[in-house]
Amino acid sequence: MKQSGAGERIAVRALAAVFVAAGLAKLAGHEGVVRAFEEFGYAPWFRVLVGAVECAGGSALLARGWRAPAAGALALVMLGAIATLLRSGALAAALIPAAFLAALGAVALRALRTARVAPGVAP
Repeated sequence: MKQSGAGERIAVRALAAVFVAAGLAKLAGHEGVVRAFEEFGYAPWFRVLVGAVECAGGSALLARGWRAPAAGALALVMLGAIATLLRSGALAAALIPAAFLAALGAVALRALRTARVAPGVAP
């Protein structure tokens, strides 16, 4: 077993766990999460939607065939988080979703590079 393969699996699993945990906190209505969404001016249904996308996307990161689309969906959530934090003036806090966005980009690129290409289709 290659070291890089094991490291990649660990990194993807950790990233998936973070998104599933964050999504569950939103779906469960954790007090701090509810308060944050209210302070940013978002409706409760939006918190639930983001939580569902995070749970589904985090879970889908674990399936090779779904890794790139899951990373894309989660990247959209991170772009929304960055925009929200920048709009509220929390510049330093926006670095956190930006770091996750970079990680998701790396996961998506790796998934797309290793995806099987149909016969007769140029990569």
